Amino acid sequence: MSRLLLLIVVVLLVSYLFDARVKRLRRRFDQRRGAARPGSRTHSAQVHSGGELVACATCGVHVLKQRSIGDGSRHFCSEACRQKARSPRKS
Repeated sequence: MSRLLLLIVVVLLVSYLFDARVKRLRRRFDQRRGAARPGSRTHSAQVHSGGELVACATCGVHVLKQRSIGDGSRHFCSEACRQKARSPRKS
């Protein structure tokens, strides 16, 4: 009987430690990726603190205005898109 109780306690402890480790790894992965799962506190903060979205003049991707690369009145999502817009088009 005592062995069964000990086994149950050990299984619960291992399960708890495994779950805590998985949550910690998930949180670290989300931070590195820069994205958050919907419903998490980080996701809510990103959605509510947001900002004005602008479309990239080259590819049309929407980015936050403060993160965009401005070129006069046009906005770009990356330096590569800005370079594409500056280079002469070949016919």
